[in-house]
Amino acid sequence: MALSSLGGDDKIPILNRNYKNIVHVSCSQISRLTNKENGMVMFQQRIHSIITIGVVQNIQEFVQRNIYTIDDYTGSSIDVHLYKNDREDDIGFPIPNVCRTNYIEIIGFARINNTKPFIVAFRVRVIKNPNEISAHFLSVIQESLLLEKRMKVTFKTKGQSESNVMVNFEDYDPNDLSKLEQTVLDVIKKYGKGMFGVSRDVIHQHLDHVNPIDIDHSILFLLAKPIIFSTIDNHTFKSYD
Repeated sequence: MALSSLGGDDKIPILNRNYKNIVHVSCSQISRLTNKENGMVMFQQRIHSIITIGVVQNIQEFVQRNIYTIDDYTGSSIDVHLYKNDREDDIGFPIPNVCRTNYIEIIGFARINNTKPFIVAFRVRVIKNPNEISAHFLSVIQESLLLEKRMKVTFKTKGQSESNVMVNFEDYDPNDLSKLEQTVLDVIKKYGKGMFGVSRDVIHQHLDHVNPIDIDHSILFLLAKPIIFSTIDNHTFKSYD
């Protein structure tokens, strides 16, 4: 499987495309494709939330966080930072009981400290069914190929080469938003400051005078711009700002 060689701290062109925001990745991909400027990037598409599985090699327990060192035998070990006592720890993802040699699944996002990539975890779960491990690696291959295909289709559709595509991923024109879309975005910014963001249900609650279908349409529009992104599932959101 051919993977993008993006890495380091250089600025790179990012495709302004809507795509699946939770992507299965390997430890090797995290190590090679994460940079300070954009986080993790695969085939010129920024990956906001990742799922990976690895065997625990080391555990460090601190007051505010646990650090698990995992390896999936793809060439690199990765540190996983799971923070404790976050104000959103009560939404159903408690700190798990993890031992060395356990396989764990991590949902989170990739970051880099100096030159060493690591994962900030939303959730850590101990794998009990070995079939999940092989299924994960099949997903890694499939989703990587899909991202590569999407990149090629995008370039072909636009009739542009990689050398002349440069899109600021986070910029948007507020004038492009309707009043409701701007209101939904304001709610997400205000109540989505925690690690996980804000759930669709909470957005509905704060806009209980608005038709939920119209709210959901606004969320889809904001995802497509993209101005917001999903985190732990397809119903929890954060803004880029």
